[in-house]
Amino acid sequence: MPIEFVQSIPPAAQRTALQSVELRPGLRLEATVQAGRSGPLLQFAGGQIPLEPGHALAPGQRVQIEVLAREPVLSIRVTALETASTAPAPQGTQAPWLALLRQLGVAEGALGKAAALLPPALRASEAATRQILTLFLQQQGLSVDLSQLLGLLNRLEQGGGPIAGFIRNAAAALMLFQVTTPADLPEVIRRMRNDTLVEARLKALVGGAPASDALADLGGLRRLIAELSGHGGLLAAARDAGVEGELKELLRNLEQRLLGGALQSARNPDSPYSFVQVPFAPGSGVEYLYLHMMPDKAAGGDDMAASHSVVLDMALTRLGAMWIALQTAKGHCNCVFKCRNTESVAHLTAAAPEMQAGLERHFKTAAVRVQPWTEDYLETLGKYLSTLERLDLNA
Repeated sequence: MPIEFVQSIPPAAQRTALQSVELRPGLRLEATVQAGRSGPLLQFAGGQIPLEPGHALAPGQRVQIEVLAREPVLSIRVTALETASTAPAPQGTQAPWLALLRQLGVAEGALGKAAALLPPALRASEAATRQILTLFLQQQGLSVDLSQLLGLLNRLEQGGGPIAGFIRNAAAALMLFQVTTPADLPEVIRRMRNDTLVEARLKALVGGAPASDALADLGGLRRLIAELSGHGGLLAAARDAGVEGELKELLRNLEQRLLGGALQSARNPDSPYSFVQVPFAPGSGVEYLYLHMMPDKAAGGDDMAASHSVVLDMALTRLGAMWIALQTAKGHCNCVFKCRNTESVAHLTAAAPEMQAGLERHFKTAAVRVQPWTEDYLETLGKYLSTLERLDLNA
């Protein structure tokens, strides 16, 4: 039987949930179970709702939220769209990273699959383990934290003061890394991709340097967050406004999420694999987007002969969670959509001929397939990551 239950939402949580979505009776939307500091959360585009304890939901699971009533209290029905993993944890699992998995809210039955997200060498580093696991167990974290930081900076700017101009410029710089409209996407991807490891930093990392030191020269959003974290005037303004703790926590969360993305990109140092997490603004229609890109380094300079694979791990507000694998080789293109939402399967199946025709304008042949996504998230992600060469921090 699928997991289904009804819960009410406290007024304090409603303020978060209502940031960009009007939770009116009858509304249905998909969410992801995330591991929060005070317990599990239901994360959706533009907000998050604390999950009441006692329910057998695991981080990474997709659920459907249905708003039942607004008065006298906001109440919702939560229905699991997938089952939690029942894979047993690997033998000899007393390593410290297992305790971390449990701390992050991973159910006992899902420990084995969550472990597959980690290269073996990373398990010796609690900081690196936390960054990688948080990256994949809290997919919407970067978008949510960046949006909340922008909201906090806006409140501080409205308060005036001698650094109001600096705060306004900082917010404008941060918005360059946030997708608000589809036209923003290519440039934001380019900017976020520039935050991946350069060769010198990678050598320092695999040589044993602490991750924070090895990644210190990264530019882009990572550097901007570091500058804000060390800006005395900004911290003083936040202290005067009574939000210094909130500001520091948001900046720390963003730094850790970006470090996790950099480590993921670095897990395959001998190939051109790269990973990009793309932040989206509330109301954009996209809950999260992770890009895994793997060009074939053996293809030489012949673009038509080269093979490339791109995986889009994403969730849309209307279509739900999707895993899209695009592979090209010798002028041929194959695209597979896996959709969690059954209505999305039908919608994209109807659109598949048009998408295939579009691809055939650029390739010799093209094929588009749409199928239900029946595996749980951790299993799908773990299978993909197992195909990558592993990063050995002890090399």
